[in-house]
Amino acid sequence: MMERCCYLCGEPITPGQSVTGDHIVPVVFLGKKQPKTRGFDYAGRIPTHQACNNHFSNETFFRQSIHLLELAQAGQMHGALQNSQHAGITILPVTPDQVPTFTNREFKRFSFIDTREVKIEDLKDPAFYAGKKKVNLLKTAAQAAITVKAKSAAALLIKRQLRHVPSYWRIFASPFEVGGSSDISQYFDSCKPFGLHTRASFRELRPNEWLVVYQHTSLLTFLLFAFHDAEIDPRQVLNYPECEIHTFAGRSLNDLVGYQWHVV
Repeated sequence: MMERCCYLCGEPITPGQSVTGDHIVPVVFLGKKQPKTRGFDYAGRIPTHQACNNHFSNETFFRQSIHLLELAQAGQMHGALQNSQHAGITILPVTPDQVPTFTNREFKRFSFIDTREVKIEDLKDPAFYAGKKKVNLLKTAAQAAITVKAKSAAALLIKRQLRHVPSYWRIFASPFEVGGSSDISQYFDSCKPFGLHTRASFRELRPNEWLVVYQHTSLLTFLLFAFHDAEIDPRQVLNYPECEIHTFAGRSLNDLVGYQWHVV
C-alpha cells in the first residue's frame, strides 16, 4: 500500500503522476545525506507526490529557524528591549554576526526590520513602528521547528509501525530545551542516531496512540500522536509543567504548511 500512497496528502499515487522520495529525516537536520555507515540508523525515504513534497521544500527556512532557537538556548541572543515611550512596543535586537547566512528572503520571511541606517532617535519614536507587522521571532522559529519534527516523526511512524497513512491526524507537541546537565538517555535506550545530533524513539502507549521523542542538537520535542476519537488529556503523557503543549488537527500532513500550532 505504501508504494501507491502519498503520506503527505493521503491520496493514492496513480500511474503518470510525478512521484518523489521524501527524506524521512530531513537533510536540514543532518547537514548532508543520511549516513549509511555502522552505528547510524538509516531512515531512508518515503513516496510522495512531487507537488506535495514541494509544499515543504523551503528547507532553508527550517534551518534558519533552528539556528535562531540554538542561539537563544545558548544564551547568545540579545535581550528584548522595551520602548521607553510605549510599554506595548518591545524589540528583539539581532545583529548581522548572529545571522551571517540569512538572505533578504529569510529577513522578509521572519519579518525582520532593517534598522542599520535608522537613527536611535527614530527607533525610540513609537511612530516608527506604526504599520509594521508585529511578530514574535522565537515563537515563529519554534513553530517551524515543531512542524518539521512532526512531519518527520509522522513519516517514521507510517514507514515502520502503522504501514498505512491515517485519514486524520491529531498531534500534541511539547518542545523542551536540553541543558548541559540533563540526562535524557532514558528516552532513547539503545536506539541508533540518524546523524551526529539527531535521534528519535517511539513507543505505542495504547492502541492507535504513539509517543515519539525527537531530538536535534539541544532541542528535544515530545510528540503524541492520537489516531482515535476518544478524548485525551495530553498532560497525562506530556507532563512537563515548564513546557507548553501545542496541538494540530487535520486531514493531511499538508495542512501543516503555514499552520499556527495552538497552545493547549
